[in-house]
Amino acid sequence: MNLNDMKPAELRAAMKGGTTAWGVIGSAAEHVRYKLALPKIRARRQCHCGCGTKATHAKMANGVMLGSGCELSVQRWVKDAANSIAKGGAA
Repeated sequence: MNLNDMKPAELRAAMKGGTTAWGVIGSAAEHVRYKLALPKIRARRQCHCGCGTKATHAKMANGVMLGSGCELSVQRWVKDAANSIAKGGAA
């Protein structure tokens, strides 16, 4: 793993949560969540949130993709983890 090759969101998550088992094990409950834009291709899956748009972003944790969705649904997923940690609960 080379930190210089990481995207800014990945690097921020790695510095917050550590790089133990980076890219091998990812857990939404135990690792820092972040989002990354998916490569632009014509054939994309539809977002699961019901908005009717295509999935443009990936749900990431510890270097592992956990799911995908539109930008808004993925940002809500990331923010939900931050809110639950601030309240003292588990993600």
